[in-house]
Amino acid sequence: MTPNEVGRLIASFGEAASLARKAGFDGVEIHGANHYAVHQFFSPRANDRVDNWGGTLSKRMNFPLAVAQAVRDALGPKLIAGFRVTPFESEPDGYTLADSKLLCNELARLNLDYISVSLDDYRKSRPVRETRVYDGPAEKSDTPAESPITEFARVIAGRSAIMASGGIKACTDAQGAIEMGADLLAVGRAVVVDPEWLSKVRGKSEESILAGRRDRKDR
Repeated sequence: MTPNEVGRLIASFGEAASLARKAGFDGVEIHGANHYAVHQFFSPRANDRVDNWGGTLSKRMNFPLAVAQAVRDALGPKLIAGFRVTPFESEPDGYTLADSKLLCNELARLNLDYISVSLDDYRKSRPVRETRVYDGPAEKSDTPAESPITEFARVIAGRSAIMASGGIKACTDAQGAIEMGADLLAVGRAVVVDPEWLSKVRGKSEESILAGRRDRKDR
């Protein structure tokens, strides 16, 4: 991409956020994770630029920070702006948890409402790989000793909320993520599998959810 094309892409994120505001949405989440474009600009594996948008860690942060600022500006101060980030790359030569903590520290300066920690399973600190494999072993042996959720919560220090995701299927799962430092929880697959999930949780009838999980494992 030429520098002009990069600039137009950043502007398009702001335009999309503006359209979401006009359409009546309460907010938007920037997908800066899972090896899509915003993630790729931050990744030393994908980004081999030598201009303002790549090279050093600080320059690789420029694109995600510019996108976040464009979205925040387009939404205004009242609507919700979130940013989803992969905490580290499990592939060789990928960015580290220390790198993403620096990024999240800068994101928190932009008055984002929350930062979402993208994990396949929050307990295992397992991020989505470039090639998605759910059950295989991690490619890196240096999985962080402490959860990225806890690490991010410490760095952000209340300036933005922390959202946890991955493997949250019942209240006991949610409580575990909250104890690690999460303020918010994202639930995806559990709701897809069981469209009555929310009513079961509210009605304290989670046993039927857990029974369904056991049945699927047996099959």
